[in-house]
Amino acid sequence: SATGPDPDALVLGARGALGVITEATLRIHRVSEDRQLLGYGFRTLADAVRALAALVDRGVPPTSAGIWPAGPGAKRGARLAAQFSGSAPWTKAMIGAAKKILKELGARPDPKPDESWFAHADAAAARVGGEEDPIWAYGSWSALERAVAAEPLASPDAAFGLPSFDRHGGFAVAATGAGARARADALVKAGCRLLSGPTAFAEP
Repeated sequence: SATGPDPDALVLGARGALGVITEATLRIHRVSEDRQLLGYGFRTLADAVRALAALVDRGVPPTSAGIWPAGPGAKRGARLAAQFSGSAPWTKAMIGAAKKILKELGARPDPKPDESWFAHADAAAARVGGEEDPIWAYGSWSALERAVAAEPLASPDAAFGLPSFDRHGGFAVAATGAGARARADALVKAGCRLLSGPTAFAEP
């Protein structure tokens, strides 16, 4: 907010410390007229972060997107799933512009990305699974690029994802469990703000 802090975000992000949420209103939108999905492979997670940042910076932000490490045996080390949805003419124009930008960046398209790719675009946290809350952090594009270059987040075991973003950066999610402290430390050292995780609320 231009006039000060956002009280809604403050309460929602306080994990119950400031009050108890007793009611929520759900805003519903019609299903988009057209939806198209793009899947791309990159050599590293940092390359994928730079590609998504370029789309946003050039005025071609996906409706939703996700970034995560590719699994064992993959030819490329990272994946980017981008979804564009809206009116048919708008979606067609955005898809064309996105393909052009990603081609300039040397991204390798997946000819038939299946729907599982776009579970990441809708909710990268779904990949984390398990009973523990995942690590959540927010960082600028440059901070996220530094963070994902670190080994603790570049491994498929990290279950790293980037499910939400804006022009300034994005929200990252990573698995807890074994190696959680190293993943959280990598995000913090890169300049990201830890929202939840093993060191988020530690005493100074």
